[in-house]
Amino acid sequence: MTVVGETPHGNLENPHSPYSQQGCESCHGPGALHSSRAGGGVGQPLLIAFEGFDDVKEQNAACMNCHAETMGDLEGFAWVGSLHETADMTCQDCHQSHSNERAMRDPELQRDNCSGCHRRQIARHPRFEGRGIEFDELECSACHWVHELEPED
Repeated sequence: MTVVGETPHGNLENPHSPYSQQGCESCHGPGALHSSRAGGGVGQPLLIAFEGFDDVKEQNAACMNCHAETMGDLEGFAWVGSLHETADMTCQDCHQSHSNERAMRDPELQRDNCSGCHRRQIARHPRFEGRGIEFDELECSACHWVHELEPED
């Protein structure tokens, strides 16, 4: 859990980071009652755990509390209504907020992550080497912006 301090989410110097807002509770919800010694969390609301937690909408809402709006220099995401959101995916399916590895920013790691669901599409994807584009060096997101609504026909 302490590795979050090495990530953008745990950056205390950034006033927009969740950790400088309300610490762990920014993402995981109010924990004081849940973890109190008096009840040991019995009968108290569950914290949002993100892994092994079934409520997809609650998980995504925790992320969208910040990421749906502008965060400093970053623009918000159009997640609600996107193909990934309507497929009941969570942000955590692709992003690891407690990891300092930025897998979705590395072309090879991003492609590996996307291939978990899109293996056939990647294998059948046209290559563009004849046009001077090194396909295998591109991130999927160079052309496919997954945080937007389905394009209209």
